[in-house]
Amino acid sequence: MIKDFDKLIVQVPPLVKKYYEDCGKPRTTKISNFAMPKEILEALGPIPEEGQSIEDCVETIKTTFHYSMRTMHPYFNDKLYNGSNPIGHMAEYVTGVLNTASHVYHVSPVFSVMEEEVVKFFGAAYGFKNVDGVTAPGGTMAIAMSLLAARHEKFPHVRMKGW
Repeated sequence: MIKDFDKLIVQVPPLVKKYYEDCGKPRTTKISNFAMPKEILEALGPIPEEGQSIEDCVETIKTTFHYSMRTMHPYFNDKLYNGSNPIGHMAEYVTGVLNTASHVYHVSPVFSVMEEEVVKFFGAAYGFKNVDGVTAPGGTMAIAMSLLAARHEKFPHVRMKGW
């Protein structure tokens, strides 16, 4: 496993660096290399029956970069978001390596403490002294959680007895 990681850690960062550099050249780099699904499937090839080499993985990553939207491109401004930044990328890398979740403290002590501090920070920003809450991984989950909280506040019996 370490040998595979060593190969990937040498071969993938230059691809990421090129992606960053290309996004910084808006006059010569397109936001995307649009292709129909058939063309992308042909470029990726069929799902293999057995494991693939590191070189095959790197080629798949290159293909993914080629056909993906360049969200860091200065002209990309889509519906709800635009590009990310290097600090965010490293944070995702670290959380991906840790492969944890913050559902209970003993599984993820650092992220559990961070979540509490973020909730306190935003509570204070809006003038609350005593605040409690959770963070959500995205808008859909946040909306679902808020709807459940509102339902429980207005109709507390539903939780135990149903409608």
